[in-house]
Amino acid sequence: MLKYELMPLPVLAEMNDSLRNGHKSVLADLITSGINCLSEIELQGSSGLLIDGLALVSAIQRPSGAQTFGDFAESFQAAVLQAGSRYQQIHVIFDRYRGDSIKSGTRERHIKFTRPIRRAIEDGSVSLLHSWPNFLALPDNKSDLARFLSEHIIVNAPPDKVVVAAGGFVDEREMQSLGRAIDLSALKATHEEADTRLRVHCVNRSLDNVVVSGRDTDVLLLLITHVPHISCPNLYMMSGTATKRKYFNIRAIYENLSAGFYPLFCLFIP
Repeated sequence: MLKYELMPLPVLAEMNDSLRNGHKSVLADLITSGINCLSEIELQGSSGLLIDGLALVSAIQRPSGAQTFGDFAESFQAAVLQAGSRYQQIHVIFDRYRGDSIKSGTRERHIKFTRPIRRAIEDGSVSLLHSWPNFLALPDNKSDLARFLSEHIIVNAPPDKVVVAAGGFVDEREMQSLGRAIDLSALKATHEEADTRLRVHCVNRSLDNVVVSGRDTDVLLLLITHVPHISCPNLYMMSGTATKRKYFNIRAIYENLSAGFYPLFCLFIP
């Protein structure tokens, strides 16, 4: 990082210190230009699905008919198992929420027009709030939810799957698994964001196929950057919706970017 000239503002910022908008969304289209992104892939050999836990929480929202957090956990687990039905391993990875985080300012801006409501989750009988955005607006609520969901999916994991939960427990380095015993020591991390924890799980899994479920361009760029350190031959990021699925072939994209990442940065240079 320090090999570049210091600037008064980062290249992703405007002169009023705010982050630029509208540029990152085109990166995926740019770097996948010329790459055939399939709507379905074949899985031959061992396989694992890595899921961003909070992204899935945001996707399923407040399920119709769910009255308690126990109901929500059942819906969450069903979504996890449905997504991972073809895989031997399923890893569910959550963000951390720190009071001294550099992202605190961004989070405060996101909740500017909401009324956050604290709801501690002692057990599954606790009632869901009617306003789901007001619940998710508080980091303490999301921390409680991550812990509760992590414990739920481990306790209720099916015997034919290896289910791993990470990032959501009180100890940020703790992770738990159920199923065939696997070595989790290399997966222990103190990363704040699930985006970079997902990369750790990719690097340290000896599988024939690894699929990362996510829609975030940041995750796509991280996976491409770390291809040289990831041993599995078939690495994909799964994006889109259940009816309009898209699989990004990470290795093919990496090889196609023979000129490096410099052209990408031109998007942010005035």
